[in-house]
Amino acid sequence: MGLFYMFSRNFSVKLYVVLLLVLCSSAAVSCRARSTAPGAEPPVISSYAQQIHSPTLPLSPSPTDPQASSQTPAVQTPEPVFPEGTPNVIGIYIEKDGDRVLVRDSHKIQWTAGQDIECYESIASSAELLTGSGFSSIWNAAWSVFSASDDVKIGYTVDIFLKSGEKITRDIKSPADTKLDTEYVEFYIYDDVHQTPGEWYSHIEEGDVNEKTIATSIKLTAGSNIDSVDKMHLKAYIYLAGSPESTAAEYEIDILRA
Repeated sequence: MGLFYMFSRNFSVKLYVVLLLVLCSSAAVSCRARSTAPGAEPPVISSYAQQIHSPTLPLSPSPTDPQASSQTPAVQTPEPVFPEGTPNVIGIYIEKDGDRVLVRDSHKIQWTAGQDIECYESIASSAELLTGSGFSSIWNAAWSVFSASDDVKIGYTVDIFLKSGEKITRDIKSPADTKLDTEYVEFYIYDDVHQTPGEWYSHIEEGDVNEKTIATSIKLTAGSNIDSVDKMHLKAYIYLAGSPESTAAEYEIDILRA
């Protein structure tokens, strides 16, 4: 009786183990079948597992990414090509006893409200002294050296430094540019070469401008608030009529109070 009980007990344990193995085996086969069945969804892998088993690849910025567009190199505008024979020198001169004297670095002169400071003349030369029978002949003698001067103009940039520390800059290419900040300094530009010889002429007005007009000189007159000005800086430059932002030559001086 005891032997029968032990045999029955051992047989029950073994049968239980066998049944358990069969059930696990069926479950594994079922899992494999689900994972490989056509149209079945792939197993879900946790983000942590992906970080461990998946290599990290650098991401390429998309075309619409603001960072990508900001890193695109800017297209540079090519510098204008000046024709051979374009005037490549300019100087600022003042009149003295009929001759023209080059202003070196700075010009010191009295500033009195309502009175002219000086008329500065722009000539295509770097000579210290120019002589001739009047400004027109002196200017034309220097200008005619250059074969490609028909499409060339002269402009001016004036920096006004106030005693308060403020700086006012004016670029002057036409009569319309001379109408600003007259309380400190008044500006007048002249075309001294396209005039009738022997006749009086005035500064250029808007109605006087044509394709031949060229600002050969600029006159500065002290405004009503000239006492607020510490110093001024004048630059004359040569530019192509079709490329006003380019310069073929320039010359600069300081204008100081005497």
